[in-house]
Amino acid sequence: MTGELNNPDDLLARFLFFQKYFKQTQNRATPEAFMPPPKDLQLSVSLITDLLADAIWDLGKGVLAQHPQPQLYGRADINVAAVHGQKLKAFRDDDPPRHVNVVGWPSYSEGKDLIKSMAQELARASSLTLLSTPLSK
Repeated sequence: MTGELNNPDDLLARFLFFQKYFKQTQNRATPEAFMPPPKDLQLSVSLITDLLADAIWDLGKGVLAQHPQPQLYGRADINVAAVHGQKLKAFRDDDPPRHVNVVGWPSYSEGKDLIKSMAQELARASSLTLLSTPLSK
């Protein structure tokens, strides 16, 4: 089912393809993990509500196959309530399956500091799950 996600308890996973996206020693995601790409200001996440761990990692493998980076290190999970708390919206488009874009960001030219502040809040609200061995293509 595509469209805007309004259930505050829906859980989203931001798959982590860069080591700079997490601090393993502090068991947390970094704000960089939640910075939207400047070209389209759409943060790519996956809806993982009601999925078991194996199914979530299968989803991650599918995302990895389409991603330019060679490894998947883990994920940062965040609920839709935290997204809404930053005045952002989550839209599911199922391209690929269970894919969601977090939108509503200011432009980088208007407010890079604001974007970073929003990303810091999302990182703070997230929970980190790292793979013991990164997945490779």
